[in-house]
Amino acid sequence: MFIFFKNLQAMKGIVLLCSVFLGLYFGCTKKNAAKINDAKTDNIQYLSFQLFVSGNTEPSGDDQPLHGFISPEEMENFFIAVRSAIGNASTASRKPAVMIGPIALDFTNSEIASLINLSFELAKCYDIAVGFHIDEGKFWAGRPDLWKDPENVEWTDWNQTPNTSCNVSWVSARLAPQICFNAPKVKMAVHDFMANIATDIKSNLTQLQLSQKEYLYAGVIVGWEPGIYPDRDTKMSSGFHALYNEGFAPDHLPGDIDQERVNILHEYMEWISEPFISMGLPVSKTYSHTVFLPRHYYDSFVIINPDFGKKSYAEVNSFSLPEIALGTHYSPGFSTYPLHGTLDTIHALLPNSGWASSEGTNKIPDMPPSPSGYNMESYLARHYNYGCSLVNIFAFQVRGDPFTDALNDVSQGADALAAYKKFLGGGILKE
Repeated sequence: MFIFFKNLQAMKGIVLLCSVFLGLYFGCTKKNAAKINDAKTDNIQYLSFQLFVSGNTEPSGDDQPLHGFISPEEMENFFIAVRSAIGNASTASRKPAVMIGPIALDFTNSEIASLINLSFELAKCYDIAVGFHIDEGKFWAGRPDLWKDPENVEWTDWNQTPNTSCNVSWVSARLAPQICFNAPKVKMAVHDFMANIATDIKSNLTQLQLSQKEYLYAGVIVGWEPGIYPDRDTKMSSGFHALYNEGFAPDHLPGDIDQERVNILHEYMEWISEPFISMGLPVSKTYSHTVFLPRHYYDSFVIINPDFGKKSYAEVNSFSLPEIALGTHYSPGFSTYPLHGTLDTIHALLPNSGWASSEGTNKIPDMPPSPSGYNMESYLARHYNYGCSLVNIFAFQVRGDPFTDALNDVSQGADALAAYKKFLGGGILKE
């Protein structure tokens, strides 16, 4: 979400999702489904709406897991709301979608499997594609077998001082500690977690392919703004445990300690994405989700306040630099709120194809949220006209506080709905 603004409030009161069973109850009729197109899915651009699978990204309490998934009825209601908002407009190369997440280590394999199966059933029922947004390890309080083991937790210095709570500005409750990305037990557990999800998605995708409806799979976003975050209480930087695991020490430092932590994060992103590719899911629909502060903001802040420069550009970004969005096992994905320079940096970094806005809407997430200076059609054009394959809109069908309401208003206002319909109907978007 939004890691750079000290005055940022957490997004609260977002749609709720509890424990799911394979949806046998909902009455899907023929009138719910639009005409099926036989599109080649590599050429499809998706307009996706984020469904928050636990209701929000707030844990149920300090050092507690996320709330459970909401009911099948509540899930179906979100699909109905999307269909109601955008109508039946779509072309062979432009499709609506619902992105479901965060799916996290807090949940069991059986809960996740039921959620995925139900999601595909809803996709077929409403002819709205479905995708899955997976957390990389922020939400692991439900796995005390992992986070209470010191071998799996980050350090804030070479004296092995543990990170006590991952400092993510958009979560108000205390998270479990910052995960150590290259700890052997972590790598094994997260790899198994991702492999189980990939297996469940693949089995459903195979069924879609048999009925020539594979376009109903919008893809998977692997990560929820991953970073090596500081300690919540001390604000001290983390990553020293991972550096130690790489063979470094106070008397054997890497040439660039910050770049080494960037590399560690990048390698972890490759690691957690690999199971999806091994399962045969397309790289073109497997996206990262990184976030960065544009460089010119950092440089300006240093001029205004030289103390800001005591932290490197990499550290300010929690070691998530723009270039780590490029990978072998995934396609690039970013948070793309319209902070000046964000999309310019992305456009300069990427070839003109195959990337995702893994999170965003046409509002700058300051407090209060501020306008971009252009309308939603222009916002979408700055993505799709530059080769974006998927735009995942945040704050749709969510209410709760002034901050969330402001984002929802821009995501669901008349200007936005007109832009969505124009895009899905095949219109040329104007910047």
